[in-house]
Amino acid sequence: MLSQAKWIKSPVDTDCACHEFYKTVKIKGEVARATLTATALGMYTAYVNGKRVGNDLFTPGWTEYRKRVQYQTYDVTALLESENELCIKCAEGWAAGYIGYHSTKHTFVDHVSLIYALEVEYTDGEKELIVSDENVKVRTSKITFTQIYDGETLDNTAEITELGNAILDEVNTALVPQINETVKEQEHITPVKYFVTPKGERVIDFGQNMAGYVQISARGNRGDKIVITHAEVLDSE
Repeated sequence: MLSQAKWIKSPVDTDCACHEFYKTVKIKGEVARATLTATALGMYTAYVNGKRVGNDLFTPGWTEYRKRVQYQTYDVTALLESENELCIKCAEGWAAGYIGYHSTKHTFVDHVSLIYALEVEYTDGEKELIVSDENVKVRTSKITFTQIYDGETLDNTAEITELGNAILDEVNTALVPQINETVKEQEHITPVKYFVTPKGERVIDFGQNMAGYVQISARGNRGDKIVITHAEVLDSE
C-alpha cells in the first residue's frame, strides 16, 4: 500500500517537539475492513478519532534509518465512523533526536518524515486508498519536549498552532515490513512503598528495577506542574 503514498514533512522548520499530521477521512459506505500501514523517520503514534491505533511503543523501532525503516500494519476497522480524523503524532526518536554516549543529534536524519496508507474495503467490494500527500495538514501538539534519554513534557495549556499543509520529502531509504518484536506494555506494577527523604524528596518505590513509565491521576489548578524523575538506586540520604 505504501507504494502509492508519499513521504511528507512539516512545511516549516520549528522547534516543535512533536508534530501532528492530520487529515479528515470520510467513509462512503459500510466498511468490511480497514487497514493502516505507516512508518516514520523519527517515532510515531497513530490515532483515529482520538483513539490510539494499536498498542506498540517506540514505532517504527531502531534501524539504520538511512538504509531501511520498518513499517507497521494495523486493523482500524472498529475505529472508523462516517467522518474521521486520522492523526499521526511524530517526534524525533532515535532517527533525529539525541542518542549515544555523547548525546549527539541528527545521527541519521535532520528532521522527521512520515509515510502512511489507509486502505478501506467496503462490503460491496469497492476499495479506497487514502495516502500521505500534500493534502495532509500539520499542527503543533501539547507535547512540548520529548527525547529518548531525557523524558517528555506534556503541557495541557499549550496553544496548538496550525503549520499548514505538509510538503513532500525526498527519502530514499528502503521500506521493510516489521521484522523484530515490537515493544509493548507487559504488565502494570503497583508501588510497594512511599516515603519522604530528609531532603524533602517524595519517593515512590516500585520494589524492582524495570523499563517502563508512570501512570498517575492528579487534581490541581491550571498552570500547576507535576515533575516525575526516575532513578535505579537510592543513595545514603
